[in-house]
Amino acid sequence: MMGWFLLSHLGRSGVTTKAVTEYFGPLHVGRTYRFQVTLVEGIEPSIKSIPLVGKVLDPVSGKELVKFRADFFLPNRIQAASILQTTLDPIIAKYFPE
Repeated sequence: MMGWFLLSHLGRSGVTTKAVTEYFGPLHVGRTYRFQVTLVEGIEPSIKSIPLVGKVLDPVSGKELVKFRADFFLPNRIQAASILQTTLDPIIAKYFPE
């Protein structure tokens, strides 16, 4: 979901460089949950990294069930091709700047 956030808000794809997940309650199959993503407060995004916090919330109580803190590296096309170890096709390439 955090990767989708990067695509939908920045039009860019990112690579997770650091991640920490905390679980505060169970998630149940077949239930719908709310997902919230925010920039980490007090930390300015850098050219190479963007810090995000994702939360899974109970839709009824609003209780936080999962928190995911992650830094995302935003590679250019050459870096992305190297990371993926392949030539980027035109559909994927549009998510990485030259």
